[in-house]
Amino acid sequence: MGLSHLYYKELDATTYATGAWSCFNGKSHNPNQGLIPVGADEVGYGSLIGDDEAESSYCGSYSKPFPDSVESLGIPSVYALDPDGPTYPAFSVTLQTAKLTPTGNLSMKKGAAIGRTTVASPTSEF
Repeated sequence: MGLSHLYYKELDATTYATGAWSCFNGKSHNPNQGLIPVGADEVGYGSLIGDDEAESSYCGSYSKPFPDSVESLGIPSVYALDPDGPTYPAFSVTLQTAKLTPTGNLSMKKGAAIGRTTVASPTSEF
């Protein structure tokens, strides 16, 4: 079966966060509101991991050395064959994690996708 006509929607999940991201602890991860085609590059929902946007306004301003920081959440999803049709629960949740070291090494993982970069500030936009 091809995935060109498959849609998904992330459901809400509670964030576990420490360090520079501690203000996100216990909050919603802001799921997408509608069905998105599988493979689409929707900013914030499956978009490519890029360079640091140097934004740290949500949890305060930090400079190196950063506090050890972790973010983790399990995101449930539903799928549909038609954007106007019924939805079906996914077989598993998608694990999304991020870790920031004091030296600015940032590693991110969502499902099977992995990204690594070095940042100038803890960003809220990963």
